[in-house]
Amino acid sequence: MGADPTSTRTKDRWVTFGSLVAMVLGAALGEWIHRNGGTANGFALIGEMLLVRPLLLLVVPLILFSVIGGAASLGATGRLGLLGGATLAFFLSTMGIAAALGALLVTWIAPGSSIDPAVAAALKAAPDALPAAVASGEVGTLNDAWRSILYQLVPKNVFGEMVAARPLGLITFSILLGLGLSAAGATGRTAIDVIEGVNQALMRAIGWVLWVLPIGVLALVTSTVAKTGFESLSGSLGTYMLVVLGGLLLHAFVVLPAIMLALGGGNPYAFLWRVRRAMLTAFSTSSSSATLPVTMEACESSGCSRRATRFVCPLGSTLNMDGTALYEAVAVVFLCQLFGIALGGTELAVVVVTATLAAVGAAGIPSAGLVTMVLVVQAVNASLGNDPARSLPVEAIGIIIGVDRILDMVRTMVNVQGDMIGARLLTPLAPDDDEG
Repeated sequence: MGADPTSTRTKDRWVTFGSLVAMVLGAALGEWIHRNGGTANGFALIGEMLLVRPLLLLVVPLILFSVIGGAASLGATGRLGLLGGATLAFFLSTMGIAAALGALLVTWIAPGSSIDPAVAAALKAAPDALPAAVASGEVGTLNDAWRSILYQLVPKNVFGEMVAARPLGLITFSILLGLGLSAAGATGRTAIDVIEGVNQALMRAIGWVLWVLPIGVLALVTSTVAKTGFESLSGSLGTYMLVVLGGLLLHAFVVLPAIMLALGGGNPYAFLWRVRRAMLTAFSTSSSSATLPVTMEACESSGCSRRATRFVCPLGSTLNMDGTALYEAVAVVFLCQLFGIALGGTELAVVVVTATLAAVGAAGIPSAGLVTMVLVVQAVNASLGNDPARSLPVEAIGIIIGVDRILDMVRTMVNVQGDMIGARLLTPLAPDDDEG
């Protein structure tokens, strides 16, 4: 029996308008707490317990059963290789476009070039605390990150990958098992039916979690704004933030919709409205992995095939990072401007390519975002000949850490949006209408 339409409409209204109101109230409450010197640890705990942890609880079983089911159905039609190649091509091309857009905007606006020298000196002298992986020198190189990805793709123990919540090895295992079930014929059909039943049950559980989304949004936005306050929007760092936010919104609401329209995906803005629950969840949680259950639920209810959704979205939550690629390109060029390091066309190309690859490599090292930025800094310094007089110190990343959380919320939303548009565009390669 399907869901009650009246109940579904009520939930959609509550989730959409409740979350929008919660964002406004959370921002206002967080600013009030910040100005009065208070803390919002209680709000952070509420948001984590009501929204983030329940969603993360569903991620591993959702990847396992959805990818097994998707691979089994794709293997039966012989479309897995075609869909896989098209998915990776879409991911890399959109991330490259995002990084190029970020590098173009920050070079044109140059937020780090017009900064007051005294302010620049103060920022350089007192950067915020670096992420642990950066401070300890454990980041390594881009080659190390990609080697880690390869190891995760072929793990030794799939149960260890489940415990560590590393999705790449789990996806590989699920694809192999799904193909095996497909090849097993009638015997495997029984197991596939059970897996489909578990998938339906997981989607129901996701629907229950969505009922508390507005409360979780209120708590998480309050916690975030209370830490930074709107005062961070002023001055040179404020200009840097506006460049990042402007680039992310331009990519989200102009570039990606244009790609979707050009490739025959239908009305992009109508689609974005239908998947708004996932975008709101991504914004509030700042986690593509935590958002994955809602991403898949939104895609399957918005015109994407189950086959495409179950393959593209889990892979995208790990590898497709449009927002991260754009952010890293803007941040590195901004810091170079701040330190008086001139970047020519070659260096900007290095920034774009490395930001794209480092965004993918985020799956290979801890802490993503800020940490993978070290790889871009290393590549830029190498392109400048590693001249100490023209090299950007890794510690410079600490300058932008204080305002990163707000940017992280928006770039995660763009990351998830790219996954969903990918699932919609790739649906014709893996439709559901020929299921037997």
